Amino acid sequence: RTRTDGTVTLPWDVTLPSTTMLRVEPGTQLALGGNRLELGGDLKIWISDAAGDGLRLLEPGDVLIVRGGATFTTAKDESNATSEGNLSAGEIHFKGGFVQTYEGGGSGLSFVSTGTKAIFNGSSSQTISFSNPSASLSRFNALELDSAAPITVSGTVVADGDVTVTSGTSVGVTSAVDFNSDLTVTGGTLSVTG
Repeated sequence: RTRTDGTVTLPWDVTLPSTTMLRVEPGTQLALGGNRLELGGDLKIWISDAAGDGLRLLEPGDVLIVRGGATFTTAKDESNATSEGNLSAGEIHFKGGFVQTYEGGGSGLSFVSTGTKAIFNGSSSQTISFSNPSASLSRFNALELDSAAPITVSGTVVADGDVTVTSGTSVGVTSAVDFNSDLTVTGGTLSVTG
Protein backbone atom coordinates (compact mmCIF):
# COMPACT_ATOMS: atom_id res chain seq x y z
CA ARG A 1 0.00 0.00 0.00
CA THR A 2 1.23 3.49 -0.86
CA ARG A 3 -0.16 6.76 0.46
CA THR A 4 0.62 10.40 0.00
CA ASP A 5 1.81 12.55 2.87
CA GLY A 6 1.77 16.32 2.35
CA THR A 7 2.04 17.62 -1.20
CA VAL A 8 3.46 15.29 -3.85
CA THR A 9 4.09 16.36 -7.45
CA LEU A 10 5.42 13.70 -9.80
CA PRO A 11 8.82 14.70 -11.24
CA TRP A 12 8.57 12.10 -14.06
CA ASP A 13 6.38 9.24 -15.32
CA VAL A 14 5.70 6.59 -12.66
CA THR A 15 4.36 3.01 -12.89
CA LEU A 16 3.24 1.23 -9.71
CA PRO A 17 2.73 -2.58 -9.66
CA SER A 18 -0.62 -4.39 -9.53
CA THR A 19 -0.21 -5.09 -5.82
CA THR A 20 -0.14 -1.37 -5.01
CA MET A 21 -3.16 0.49 -3.66
CA LEU A 22 -2.62 4.24 -3.70
CA ARG A 23 -4.34 6.30 -1.00
CA VAL A 24 -4.47 10.08 -1.06
CA GLU A 25 -5.46 11.00 2.50
CA PRO A 26 -7.52 14.06 3.53
CA GLY A 27 -5.39 17.21 3.64
CA THR A 28 -2.79 15.88 1.17
CA GLN A 29 -2.24 16.51 -2.55
CA LEU A 30 -1.11 14.35 -5.44
CA ALA A 31 -0.37 16.35 -8.61
CA LEU A 32 0.80 14.67 -11.80
CA GLY A 33 2.85 17.69 -12.92
CA GLY A 34 2.44 17.01 -16.65
CA ASN A 35 3.44 13.36 -16.20
CA ARG A 36 1.91 9.90 -16.52
CA LEU A 37 1.01 7.78 -13.49
CA GLU A 38 0.05 4.16 -14.12
CA LEU A 39 -1.39 2.46 -11.07
CA GLY A 40 -1.67 -1.33 -11.16
CA GLY A 41 -4.02 -1.52 -8.17
CA ASP A 42 -6.81 0.51 -6.59
CA LEU A 43 -6.98 4.28 -6.14
CA LYS A 44 -8.62 5.79 -3.03
CA ILE A 45 -8.96 9.58 -2.85
CA TRP A 46 -10.27 11.38 0.25
CA ILE A 47 -10.67 15.15 0.28
CA SER A 48 -11.18 17.50 3.20
CA ASP A 49 -12.02 21.16 3.71
CA ALA A 50 -8.35 22.02 2.95
CA ALA A 51 -8.24 23.95 -0.33
CA GLY A 52 -6.85 21.99 -3.29
CA ASP A 53 -6.28 18.69 -1.54
CA GLY A 54 -6.81 15.35 -3.27
CA LEU A 55 -5.88 14.33 -6.80
CA ARG A 56 -4.82 17.21 -9.08
CA LEU A 57 -4.72 16.96 -12.89
CA LEU A 58 -3.98 20.52 -13.98
CA GLU A 59 -1.76 20.17 -17.06
CA PRO A 60 -2.66 18.90 -20.56
CA GLY A 61 0.07 16.22 -20.31
CA ASP A 62 -1.37 14.71 -17.10
CA VAL A 63 -2.40 11.08 -17.68
CA LEU A 64 -3.58 8.76 -14.92
CA ILE A 65 -4.23 5.08 -15.65
CA VAL A 66 -6.01 3.17 -12.88
CA ARG A 67 -6.04 -0.61 -13.47
CA GLY A 68 -7.96 -1.37 -10.26
CA GLY A 69 -11.03 0.30 -8.84
CA ALA A 70 -11.18 4.05 -8.17
CA THR A 71 -13.04 5.63 -5.24
CA PHE A 72 -13.40 9.39 -4.67
CA THR A 73 -14.73 10.36 -1.22
CA THR A 74 -15.20 13.48 0.90
CA ALA A 75 -14.07 12.86 4.47
CA LYS A 76 -16.51 12.71 7.36
CA ASP A 77 -17.86 16.08 8.57
CA GLU A 78 -15.93 17.95 5.84
CA SER A 79 -18.96 19.87 4.52
CA ASN A 80 -16.84 22.40 2.56
CA ALA A 81 -14.66 19.80 0.85
CA THR A 82 -14.49 20.12 -2.94
CA SER A 83 -12.40 18.80 -5.78
CA GLU A 84 -13.59 21.63 -8.04
CA GLY A 85 -10.55 23.05 -9.83
CA ASN A 86 -8.48 19.90 -9.19
CA LEU A 87 -9.51 18.08 -12.38
CA SER A 88 -9.15 20.71 -15.09
CA ALA A 89 -6.87 19.07 -17.70
CA GLY A 90 -5.42 15.78 -18.90
CA GLU A 91 -7.18 12.43 -18.76
CA ILE A 92 -7.94 9.53 -16.46
CA HIS A 93 -8.18 6.01 -17.92
CA PHE A 94 -10.34 3.82 -15.70
CA LYS A 95 -9.73 0.11 -16.28
CA GLY A 96 -11.83 -0.97 -13.26
CA GLY A 97 -14.89 0.41 -11.52
CA PHE A 98 -15.54 4.01 -10.46
CA VAL A 99 -17.29 5.13 -7.26
CA GLN A 100 -17.98 8.71 -6.12
CA THR A 101 -19.20 8.90 -2.54
CA TYR A 102 -19.01 10.81 0.74
CA GLU A 103 -18.74 10.02 4.43
CA GLY A 104 -21.37 11.34 6.91
CA GLY A 105 -21.50 15.13 6.94
CA GLY A 106 -19.12 15.41 3.98
CA SER A 107 -19.95 17.40 0.85
CA GLY A 108 -21.03 15.80 -2.41
CA LEU A 109 -18.13 17.33 -4.34
CA SER A 110 -15.52 14.57 -4.29
CA PHE A 111 -15.27 14.22 -8.11
CA VAL A 112 -15.84 17.50 -9.97
CA SER A 113 -14.22 17.45 -13.40
CA THR A 114 -14.09 20.78 -15.17
CA GLY A 115 -11.75 19.66 -17.95
CA THR A 116 -10.20 16.26 -17.22
CA LYS A 117 -11.45 13.63 -19.66
CA ALA A 118 -12.64 10.34 -18.12
CA ILE A 119 -12.06 7.30 -20.32
CA PHE A 120 -13.49 3.89 -19.39
CA ASN A 121 -11.56 1.30 -21.36
CA GLY A 122 -11.15 -1.80 -19.20
CA SER A 123 -10.86 -5.35 -20.45
CA SER A 124 -13.51 -6.70 -18.04
CA SER A 125 -16.92 -5.43 -16.86
CA GLN A 126 -16.94 -1.96 -15.31
CA THR A 127 -19.47 -0.13 -13.14
CA ILE A 128 -19.81 3.65 -12.75
CA SER A 129 -21.56 4.90 -9.61
CA PHE A 130 -22.15 8.40 -8.18
CA SER A 131 -23.67 9.13 -4.77
CA ASN A 132 -23.99 12.87 -5.54
CA PRO A 133 -24.55 13.29 -9.30
CA SER A 134 -25.50 16.82 -10.31
CA ALA A 135 -24.36 19.66 -12.54
CA SER A 136 -23.61 21.52 -9.28
CA LEU A 137 -22.09 18.56 -7.40
CA SER A 138 -20.00 15.59 -8.59
CA ARG A 139 -19.80 15.06 -12.34
CA PHE A 140 -17.72 14.15 -15.35
CA ASN A 141 -16.67 16.65 -17.98
CA ALA A 142 -15.74 14.87 -21.23
CA LEU A 143 -16.55 11.15 -21.01
CA GLU A 144 -15.47 8.36 -23.34
CA LEU A 145 -16.81 4.81 -23.05
CA ASP A 146 -14.52 2.55 -25.08
CA SER A 147 -14.55 -1.06 -23.93
CA ALA A 148 -15.09 -4.50 -25.41
CA ALA A 149 -16.52 -5.49 -22.00
CA PRO A 150 -19.90 -4.22 -20.72
CA ILE A 151 -20.05 -0.92 -18.81
CA THR A 152 -22.89 -0.45 -16.31
CA VAL A 153 -23.94 3.01 -15.19
CA SER A 154 -25.49 2.37 -11.77
CA GLY A 155 -27.74 5.28 -10.83
CA THR A 156 -27.56 8.78 -12.25
CA VAL A 157 -24.45 10.17 -13.95
CA VAL A 158 -23.88 13.75 -15.12
CA ALA A 159 -21.41 14.74 -17.85
CA ASP A 160 -20.91 18.43 -18.72
CA GLY A 161 -18.68 17.77 -21.74
CA ASP A 162 -18.93 15.61 -24.84
CA VAL A 163 -19.81 11.94 -24.32
CA THR A 164 -18.56 9.32 -26.78
CA VAL A 165 -19.56 5.64 -26.93
CA THR A 166 -17.18 3.90 -29.34
CA SER A 167 -17.57 0.88 -31.57
CA GLY A 168 -18.20 -2.40 -29.79
CA THR A 169 -18.97 -0.79 -26.43
CA SER A 170 -22.15 -1.87 -24.64
CA VAL A 171 -23.43 0.52 -21.96
CA GLY A 172 -26.33 -0.33 -19.68
CA VAL A 173 -27.92 2.53 -17.73
CA THR A 174 -30.07 1.66 -14.69
CA SER A 175 -31.36 5.17 -13.92
CA ALA A 176 -30.69 8.51 -15.61
CA VAL A 177 -27.85 10.05 -17.54
CA ASP A 178 -27.65 13.84 -17.86
CA PHE A 179 -25.50 14.86 -20.81
CA ASN A 180 -25.06 18.62 -21.03
CA SER A 181 -23.24 18.48 -24.35
CA ASP A 182 -22.99 16.19 -27.41
CA LEU A 183 -23.56 12.42 -27.24
CA THR A 184 -21.90 10.46 -30.01
CA VAL A 185 -22.52 6.73 -30.42
CA THR A 186 -20.34 5.21 -33.16
CA GLY A 187 -21.12 1.52 -33.49
CA GLY A 188 -21.55 1.04 -29.74
CA THR A 189 -24.80 0.36 -27.87
CA LEU A 190 -26.43 2.60 -25.27
CA SER A 191 -29.47 1.10 -23.53
CA VAL A 192 -31.39 3.01 -20.84
CA THR A 193 -33.72 1.07 -18.52
CA GLY A 194 -34.90 3.23 -15.68
